[in-house]
Amino acid sequence: MKNVAVPLTLLLIITLIGNIVTAAPPGSNLQVEPAAVPEPQPEWVLRNSTVLSEVPTTVGYIHSSQYLKTELWLKFSGLSQIKASIDGGPLSVEGTVTFGSSTEKYYRIEDGVSKRIVYLADYIYELYENVNPDFPETYKEVWKMKKFYSLSGALRDGNIPSQPHGTSFDILILGPGYNVSRVYFHENVKGTISVGASVVLEGSWKVFTGSVPLGASVSLSYYQQKDQIYKLTTLDSANEHRWDVYKDGWVLSFVFKY
Repeated sequence: MKNVAVPLTLLLIITLIGNIVTAAPPGSNLQVEPAAVPEPQPEWVLRNSTVLSEVPTTVGYIHSSQYLKTELWLKFSGLSQIKASIDGGPLSVEGTVTFGSSTEKYYRIEDGVSKRIVYLADYIYELYENVNPDFPETYKEVWKMKKFYSLSGALRDGNIPSQPHGTSFDILILGPGYNVSRVYFHENVKGTISVGASVVLEGSWKVFTGSVPLGASVSLSYYQQKDQIYKLTTLDSANEHRWDVYKDGWVLSFVFKY
C-alpha cells in the first residue's frame, strides 16, 4: 500500500478544528429553558361603595379602682385595619388606614369604674368585580375607615378588658399627706395599645355573610416629655391605701391591695 502525502495546509486545518472542538466551553450542550409564563392576575373594577356613618370606634380604656379616682388627658394617633373578602371567603387584612386626634380630651372616672374610650368614624364598604376573562365571575369586598371625628370622644360601657391586664408597672400608695400621684408622658406610658375589635361593622353585603371586625393600634402622640397623662387621687384621704398598677401600652389598670 502506498503512503499518500497529506498537504501541509490540510493538516493545519484539521488541527485547528480539533482544537476548537476540544476547547468548547463547559455546558455548551445545555438546553435553554423557555421563560416561565406569569400566572394571570385578577383585574378589579369598583362597582359600588357605601358609607357607614358615625360608627362608634373604641380607641382605648380608662380604669379606676376602689378608693381611687382616675383622670386622663388623651391625645393620640392610630392605625385601623382594612379587611377584604373574595367571593365570601375568609376575611384577610389588606393594609391599614391612619387616623388621629391632635385635640386633647379629658376623662374622669372613680371608685372601681372602667369605661371604653369611644370616638365616631365613618367607614366605607367597596364592592369590586374582576374583569379578567381568564377568571370566572369573582367579587372582592373591602371595608375600611374613611373619616375620623377627632372631637367626638366619649366614655361608654361594654367590652372592657378585665383587670389587671398588661404588665406590672408600679405600686401606688396614697393616704394622709400624699393624696395625689401624677404620671407624665416620659414615664414609660408612651406605648401603643392594640384593640382587637375597635369596631364591628354590620350590614348587608353582596357575597360575604357575617360581621366585620376591624382592629386598631393607638399610640399617644403630640406630647411634650413633661406633659401630664394621668392624675390619680385617693377618695379616702384619712387612711393609707395601696394599689398594684399594670400597664398595657398607655392604659393603666389598678388592683386594690388594702
